Amino acid sequence: MKKTINTVTGHKFEFTRPGSSYVYLEIDGAPARQICKGGGFVGSTIHCDGGHEEFNRLVANWYRAHRKAA
Repeated sequence: MKKTINTVTGHKFEFTRPGSSYVYLEIDGAPARQICKGGGFVGSTIHCDGGHEEFNRLVANWYRAHRKAA
């Protein structure tokens, strides 16, 4: 699964779920990192065991938390 968000600051956030569970984020072509709860990259990793709807919801929630934390 894959979802791309073009940010208002001009960055490209590309979320993927290459396997069966964990969600990764590639920013502007940099190496992908696992996303974690709270909008960051450290802590409890976010995993998606459902379909596209759940994946899109998790990505949107993570991105919203990431923007608040920045």
